[in-house]
Amino acid sequence: MLWKLRQEDTLRKSRMKTMTREEMWKKTVADMQGEIHALQKTVVKLQEQLNEMQKPENDISTDSSYGVGYRQRYRT
Repeated sequence: MLWKLRQEDTLRKSRMKTMTREEMWKKTVADMQGEIHALQKTVVKLQEQLNEMQKPENDISTDSSYGVGYRQRYRT
């Protein structure tokens, strides 16, 4: 197993040495686009969670344990 990992590492290093400047830029751009995509997916997920939390059934002012339309206000 260790032998195979060393072989793959040597192969990867030899590929890195033979990469042209243009190939390195393309790889860098592709990596950045992948990170942007992951961040966009995170934003969508968080937006969905926020929308879920803001739904009326989750609103404390409609909770019957506080009375009808009760909304606590804090003043400083």
